[in-house]
Amino acid sequence: MSNGSGESRLFAYRMPDSALLRSLALSGVDFGAFDWGTRDYSATAAATVSSATLTYEAFDDEADVVVSPADTDTVTDGHQVGLAEGANTVTITVTAPDGTVTVYTVTVDRAAESQSATVQFVPGEGPIAQQQSEQQQAEQQAGQQQAEQQAGQQQVQVGRRQAGQAGGQGAEQWGSCLRGRRHRSSRMLKYAGPAGSASP
Repeated sequence: MSNGSGESRLFAYRMPDSALLRSLALSGVDFGAFDWGTRDYSATAAATVSSATLTYEAFDDEADVVVSPADTDTVTDGHQVGLAEGANTVTITVTAPDGTVTVYTVTVDRAAESQSATVQFVPGEGPIAQQQSEQQQAEQQAGQQQAEQQAGQQQVQVGRRQAGQAGGQGAEQWGSCLRGRRHRSSRMLKYAGPAGSASP
């Protein structure tokens, strides 16, 4: 820049310190378009997403950026964030060289795994309890069938005894009838005997 005397001067203008992020992203999680002026974000994640990689860039290269929770895998590029079932809060704290602080927050709600995919062994529940219940039902059915068979056999025996008693009573009545006939025949013969002897 010339000052009119032919001399050139160079002016350096230092940008003010910034505690803002230029970009922010979380792999596998869609919390919408990032805006450096927006501090809070929320998103949902599928049950299969157990971790995500957080990437960011600050406007000020000298700014200090701290992410919480801590990196779960320091070998892999980016900041690895573990996601548990339910709500997970990720905070990105940006501190400018002049001490200005900006905090960005991303809340990720991870879905729970389906019950069909997770087998839980709870006393009184689950596959083992179901097998025991089925076995008990089978034993109860077998016991009922056995009781029904015994009851049927008892009914058959009672019927036979009743039939035998009825047959005995019939035979006894028939014998009594025969004895009555014989008695009457004997009396008739005795009565006819003297009359026959009186005839020539």
